[in-house]
Amino acid sequence: MKKINIFLMIFLIILLSGCKKTLNKNEENSDILIAYFSCTNNTKRVAQIIHEKTQGTLWEIVPEIPYTPDDIGYSDDSRALFEKNDPDSRPAIKNTIDNFNDYETIYLGYPIWWDDAPRIIYTFLESYDFSNKKIIPFCTSGSSSITGSLNNIKGLAENANWQEGKRFSENFKEEEVISWLENSEVNMVYFSIGSYKIKANLVDNEATRELIKKLPLTLELSDYAGNEKVGPLGFSLPTDNEQITTNPGEFVLYNGNQFVIFYGHNTWSYTRLGKVDISLDELNSILGSGDVSLTISLE
Repeated sequence: MKKINIFLMIFLIILLSGCKKTLNKNEENSDILIAYFSCTNNTKRVAQIIHEKTQGTLWEIVPEIPYTPDDIGYSDDSRALFEKNDPDSRPAIKNTIDNFNDYETIYLGYPIWWDDAPRIIYTFLESYDFSNKKIIPFCTSGSSSITGSLNNIKGLAENANWQEGKRFSENFKEEEVISWLENSEVNMVYFSIGSYKIKANLVDNEATRELIKKLPLTLELSDYAGNEKVGPLGFSLPTDNEQITTNPGEFVLYNGNQFVIFYGHNTWSYTRLGKVDISLDELNSILGSGDVSLTISLE
């Protein structure tokens, strides 16, 4: 009996070790993070559907001091309103992400409070380095759109590749989330300049969807204003202009028919197209000085 028990224990140890190794391996292989903050479980339900469909890592933003129903109520003395009216308010987060650098795509979910993202989302965005990471925001709201909150929080991670956001009502259906996921996949293209070939992430909008149909495409770009290279597309794309301050590596649509890639900063009205996934030093080395020939392709 003792021998049988010993063999049984060894078998169980091997079996459990194997299971643990498999779980760790799956976590390490995932480069998608679904980070969400939720008090009434509406945002949590959206996050869970995204988790099921993408197999990314689900991570809840847990406040150090939990919110009560009164805290998030629409009254003049609610905690949520007090935090919103204090630009320096940054509610503490109880948990941390130790392997944040492993993730390349972050789905970021939150409810809309007083027409804005909860201040704890500000805390989250200021707690990690989002440079060159794709952020796909989503929110739940009774009536407010996601636009106002995005305008406020994008600057907290200005070097990230922000995707278009999506608002879900409190009575959303699972099919709505699945449809959004299927139509908002982040597209990756390649830029070839001389002997260099670099990855570029496209935002999801009407302009990029039309641009993809034109690929492969070779553009002749010239220096302009000491911070960008610009050249004609040879055709027009749909515009969704907004006043933005660009960062090195971002590329945009200007005037509907001009392609612009930045190695500096500029503030103007553009339609966002995407961002290259390289450092500023690499970008300057590849773009060089003077005119360049840029080929955009899917492979």
